[in-house]
Amino acid sequence: MPNIQGHERRRRRSVWASQALRFQLEEVAQRHGLDRLVLADEGGNLWAASSVDESATALAAALPALYGRPDGQGVCGLERRAGRFALLKLKVGRATLFLGAQYSRARRALALKEAARGVQRILDGLATATAN
Repeated sequence: MPNIQGHERRRRRSVWASQALRFQLEEVAQRHGLDRLVLADEGGNLWAASSVDESATALAAALPALYGRPDGQGVCGLERRAGRFALLKLKVGRATLFLGAQYSRARRALALKEAARGVQRILDGLATATAN
């Protein structure tokens, strides 16, 4: 349904940040043909994923170490198990987060930027709500 500011693209919404993040990552992963999208903090803790399973948890744990290394070389052998992946580091408030995309075929750069915008929007709204 269109709104005053333009077309509403979101199909699923939630007042819960954790569920909204999962919806966002699922939608972007599906739209861009990614195998999975994972959001983790600096400690490698899984915040959200397009599909939550042991592989998502393992990828989240490795994201901080993988960031900045070409193709994740030498980190837990993950590059052999996980297929190809791309990473993006983002700041939300005082938190440093890592967004990882695992793919066999995809437009990963566009997908990561789109997912990052959604994560930022969801978590900025949460930070604003808790500050009041």
